[in-house]
Amino acid sequence: MTKDNAVYTSGLGENGRLGQSSSGDTDLPTRLNFDSPIASISCGTRHSLAVTQDGAVYSWGYSGALGVEGSSSGPVKIPQEYFKGHKIISASAANDFSVALCDQGDLYAWGEGLEQLPQSTE
Repeated sequence: MTKDNAVYTSGLGENGRLGQSSSGDTDLPTRLNFDSPIASISCGTRHSLAVTQDGAVYSWGYSGALGVEGSSSGPVKIPQEYFKGHKIISASAANDFSVALCDQGDLYAWGEGLEQLPQSTE
């Protein structure tokens, strides 16, 4: 991510992990396009997440860690209903799962391997 909040990717493109239309490898940094300016980004092993300044979350790459079905070759906006309409302020891409923190203090998690996370007492 650049100082003007642009996101570029390059490297191994397997399973759409670069967020580009092709899943091929590339050494040339290519800009990804989003509907809103990006506030933060997190890169996992096989997927990545971007949080926009208005609190939306985009994902791309491989597996259930995306929050959408299957793999994605480009950034896909996770439906806001998943977060009960709350604004996301931070997100992290782990090995095969993702977590996001909303402005109300709730933590959302999805993907594979969630047993690695502490369980709620509610």
